[in-house]
Amino acid sequence: MNTKPRAYTYVLFLIYALMLFSVVFAPTYYRPMFAEDEFYGYALVQPIPFYTIKTCITYRLRQQLFGNVVLLMPFTGFLYIFSGFKIKGWKAFLYTVFASAFIELVQHLCNQLPTPLGRVCDIDDLILNSFGGLFIVILTELILRIKVIKEFLIFITNKKVVSKNPETDTEKDN
Repeated sequence: MNTKPRAYTYVLFLIYALMLFSVVFAPTYYRPMFAEDEFYGYALVQPIPFYTIKTCITYRLRQQLFGNVVLLMPFTGFLYIFSGFKIKGWKAFLYTVFASAFIELVQHLCNQLPTPLGRVCDIDDLILNSFGGLFIVILTELILRIKVIKEFLIFITNKKVVSKNPETDTEKDN
């Protein structure tokens, strides 16, 4: 049995990685989000949990919340695909949290350069990215219990998928 994911899976991952890089590391013109906001408006680090989330809800900036939730969802999905769906859910979630923390750390370090990126290192980004990763972990664990979808995943990844439900395991090899 061929244990490598199909070539287009790697192409999709490369496209996602390039888009992720451009979204989180491209320089931006930094300006205070709200002039009256004495903390958020002048800092490139925001360590107060749920502060940005509350601010975005108050000012109807839902696209920022939505964007942070979905930002690392594909990353978590690719973890499952590249492991042949053998990775444990808690490990996939932990890797997603680490990836989010790494992104925030690099954004903070890049802001220390002579020409800063203008990105805010925000604890709420970590919370929202982790929530999106957790959603994918739960969704994937539920999907692996459905035989038809599992067979489709076998076709996509060219690997045998380890099911959470032993009586629905398939012996189909590609």
